[in-house]
Amino acid sequence: MKQLMICLFVLHVTHVCMYAHVPMCAELSLDEKIGQLLMIAVTSCPAEQAFAARRSTYNVDPEYINQMIRDYHVGGIIFLGAGTPEQQIERTQQLQALASYPLLVGLDAEWGLAMRHKGVITFPRAMTLGALCKEDDALIYALGKEVGRQCRAIGVHINFAPVVDVNNNPGNPIINTRSFGECPESVAHKAALYMKGMQDAGILTCAKHFPGHGDTQTDSHHARAVIMHDAKRLNAIELAPFKQLIKQGVDAIMTAHLDVPALSGGKYVPSTVSYEVITSLLRHELGFDGLIITDGLGMKGATAYAAPGRLEVEALKAGNDILLCPVDVPRAVACIKKALANGELTEQEIDAHVERILQAKRAFCSSPQQGAIKTLHTSDALQLKQKLYTAAITLYGDTTLPVIAHNKPLVVCTYGQADVFINALQKGCVVEQYALERDLSQQEQARLQEADQLIVSLHLKGRSGMIEVPSEHQTLPCIDMINRYADKVTLLLFGSPYNLSHFPHVKRVIVAYENEPEAQEGGAETLLGLHVPTGILPVMPSRT
Repeated sequence: MKQLMICLFVLHVTHVCMYAHVPMCAELSLDEKIGQLLMIAVTSCPAEQAFAARRSTYNVDPEYINQMIRDYHVGGIIFLGAGTPEQQIERTQQLQALASYPLLVGLDAEWGLAMRHKGVITFPRAMTLGALCKEDDALIYALGKEVGRQCRAIGVHINFAPVVDVNNNPGNPIINTRSFGECPESVAHKAALYMKGMQDAGILTCAKHFPGHGDTQTDSHHARAVIMHDAKRLNAIELAPFKQLIKQGVDAIMTAHLDVPALSGGKYVPSTVSYEVITSLLRHELGFDGLIITDGLGMKGATAYAAPGRLEVEALKAGNDILLCPVDVPRAVACIKKALANGELTEQEIDAHVERILQAKRAFCSSPQQGAIKTLHTSDALQLKQKLYTAAITLYGDTTLPVIAHNKPLVVCTYGQADVFINALQKGCVVEQYALERDLSQQEQARLQEADQLIVSLHLKGRSGMIEVPSEHQTLPCIDMINRYADKVTLLLFGSPYNLSHFPHVKRVIVAYENEPEAQEGGAETLLGLHVPTGILPVMPSRT
């Protein structure tokens, strides 16, 4: 508790709560204490509410949310779905006005507000940051501080970041580019920089997903995931970044719905409900005394183990403080009361959880700032974004850049949205562009065959940044074409470096990681000799 109290006290000096009185635990009734343990899913956009009503596990109907806050004293909210900062500010103010005590407001803003909102700056994802060399460490800290500043401006108190999963499984469907990479030391180092920047902006940070979601091919949103490594391997890889961030003062840790029998006494149960993982390992052995928060309790990785209500009881018995996204609040409250009555839980245990939550609120709760929207698109933030994408650019394989002859056309094949890249190239040379989304004519194929060198750029979309191959027995024409001319291709990859496994014979690759305009500009400038790449590949894809 000492570590958390020191951190909170320092921030309390400059970040005083602007809402109503945050009580001491002893001032609360049992119902109010139980309510403080719950952080429910909400949306700010009417379209998202309609979508959630059809597809989501969570009830985000505005009237239901209002009732849960009024009648069940819910202590926190997390905004899910897409929306705008204006909508979130308005909904936050509505819900704070309904609450007897300040709500703790959370958001998944791993790469900034753009992870959840439209019309805001999209900053690089963790894997892009993982490519930055140590000389650019200050940029990662600056990004954390900017993301924290923007979160605070719209009334967010806790950002569920950084992700400290070590992504050493190329087939991971849910972490992938959300990870800083496959090296535990690098993941810990870069995550700590990002964390410290957010903390210095006055935002609670949350390392996730404990004990490590990087080496699985199962998305725990949709199914139970199992990690079968032994304790020695888990300590060396998966747990290593969590240990480092605990030492450096992370405020909260989110637990994962992963079965890790080597850590849970041989039992196949989600870590979220394992006393051995949450209390014995995280609290006692690793000495973490901050907030422990479950991952969403509507995820199949959790609900496949226990029904709503019983699930919340098991999570509390394991040692979690905050129950994130309970599916059925009235049922959860009733089950917790029953567990207190029959001795499964004690009020002293509830008090310990509640006091940690209230301490966080005393130090971090603040209202959205006046004129916040105008502060989300500053020239400094846009310059920072440009610097980050440029600094991440990585040369892989043959590090001798192609010699671009400015007096003859450059043959460039593109796949995906490449307008910014082509426009930037045309400032320095004449470009012959061939789009690979379609079958090339015989004349076009002959032109590619006669060219001395080919520039091929893949502009990939989606959170994973992966080429969407139809099936394991099929391929895409662009993949076949690149491999056919591998000896003279310079490949620019605006997507996940894991895509390199498709191109084992391409000797010269420029990895720009994402298809943001700033990354496209940086890739073009690299070809034109205007930028010397310093990035380091954060993962090593198989190229056999």
